[in-house]
Amino acid sequence: MPLTVENHEPTLPRLEGRAERERVGVVTLASRLLDEAAGRDPYEFIGSTTSGELLADDIDGALERHGFGTARS
Repeated sequence: MPLTVENHEPTLPRLEGRAERERVGVVTLASRLLDEAAGRDPYEFIGSTTSGELLADDIDGALERHGFGTARS
């Protein structure tokens, strides 16, 4: 299915650079990134524990799992 994406100026060079590093075309990379993003729950981090609480001992692990680094970094 054809898709047109409007890019903000700084995005395209970053996308082109990443595509070059991964040795794929920009369209292939964009398609893969969209597939990955569509499969993610944007509220997953909020509901990351069953109790609804994120204990201080668990915060570093939760931050790392969701790509935010750690509380100490």
